[in-house]
Amino acid sequence: MFASIIGTLELFSEEERSRVKGIIINKFRGDLSLFQPGVQWLEERTGIKVLGVVPYVSGHMIEGEDSLSLAKRFANQNRRVIDIAVVKLPYISNYTDVEPFLFEEDVSIRLVSGPDEFGEPDALVIPGTRSTIHDLQQLKNSGLAQKIKAYNETGGTIIGICGGYQMLSRYLYDKAGSDTGVKGRYEEGFNILPVGTTFYHEKKTVRNKGIIHPQSGFPQFFVEGYEIHLGVTELIGPQAVPFMKLSDGTDGAVIDSRRVIGTYFHHIFFNDEFRTEWLNRIRERKGLEKKQVKWLKKEKTKKYEQIARHVQNHIHMDDLLNIIQSWGK
Repeated sequence: MFASIIGTLELFSEEERSRVKGIIINKFRGDLSLFQPGVQWLEERTGIKVLGVVPYVSGHMIEGEDSLSLAKRFANQNRRVIDIAVVKLPYISNYTDVEPFLFEEDVSIRLVSGPDEFGEPDALVIPGTRSTIHDLQQLKNSGLAQKIKAYNETGGTIIGICGGYQMLSRYLYDKAGSDTGVKGRYEEGFNILPVGTTFYHEKKTVRNKGIIHPQSGFPQFFVEGYEIHLGVTELIGPQAVPFMKLSDGTDGAVIDSRRVIGTYFHHIFFNDEFRTEWLNRIRERKGLEKKQVKWLKKEKTKKYEQIARHVQNHIHMDDLLNIIQSWGK
């Protein structure tokens, strides 16, 4: 802790250092009273006020800050009755999409990076990626693509989110070169959903909401999430129906009585009613009892309010607000 704070300040230029108005120590473990001499030493050594020392909070429900932290949380799980495999793509992005499963008592998540790790999951999630065609090629080269295709042919449950949705296409056409850097690049997809994906220059970044499409076979739940993607994916066969109905059109595709889903909606599993319905289909197929909705959104809001009070109790809020209000004056 001392090395991190002092070392950072020493590496700053004089101008940068002058902008540091306070120090906050986070995730503190141990007896706060024993650290008071440490606070005094830091203030004397740096000339900067320590605004507070915040004790570590467990079970906070804050999303992981990177894929490594998420992988660690998955690895610490005990194997449970429902096994969900998540493809670990080289350029994986928006990895928090599957975090709600951490709070389902009968569900365990594992990351799969090769065919030997695939096993016999109850469901497969293909997540987002910063480079869809590159990662699709990697899956083909590693042999994992063949496993995914075989899993589909034997009736496996699959959901592709954003880049994962694009991979489920019949084809991916990089018209603008925005995904690969090569205009006109063509790549065959998994050909699991009767859709086609074309990459253009424009990137869509929007918070969005809608209802589950009445033709999808799911109840018409209200859902919300966000989109951040290059590329447009369109239905090109009568076998697929849209997954969602939005104010400005539709999103995604569903086939085979909800067994395979593709969507551009990140955080789709943060919608508690949809997540429960999707999991209950798996439970029913395994001969398990269906479960009631676990209202994670309400729990999370409650946790955030608790964290806010916790931080307020351990930080000199008046000093912090004075710094904010006097900044630039």
